[in-house]
Amino acid sequence: MITRENWNPWWVTLGALLVAGLLLAFGRGHKGGVAQSMTFAITVVPADALNLDCSGDRHFGDVHCAYDGQGRPSPGGNPLRPYVTVGRELILLSGVFEHPPVRNWLEGARRVGSNERVTLDCKAALLGNLPEISVRWQNGAGWGKEHDVLVAKIQTCTVGH
Repeated sequence: MITRENWNPWWVTLGALLVAGLLLAFGRGHKGGVAQSMTFAITVVPADALNLDCSGDRHFGDVHCAYDGQGRPSPGGNPLRPYVTVGRELILLSGVFEHPPVRNWLEGARRVGSNERVTLDCKAALLGNLPEISVRWQNGAGWGKEHDVLVAKIQTCTVGH
């Protein structure tokens, strides 16, 4: 039986469950329209240019994964790659390592044999959302399924340290 003495904990519990439900429902990803610009930060190491891949059949104009839905190479364009933002959100991006400031950093890091992790502050155009996509974080590793992933194309990135 709920009495005045133990009534407050019930409200706290109910409030906590409500907040947890809202975070579960809306806590991942940005909601927005296609072509909307968004800003975010990601961290990368030089090896990411070779290791990050996705596999899927969906195309966003000339932007698509480097592998089709069956895991076969799908040539052309700047491929989508999976990244995790510093806010811990998964996003598929096209053009990160091809963007001139990032490409210059990558070439310099490879030249001196650096494996230093850097932060990229980027602006990208939102292309859409994928309900399901296969990603891998290491070249040759198995594919893992991810759900409700934003897809964007880099407009600008600056390299920090």
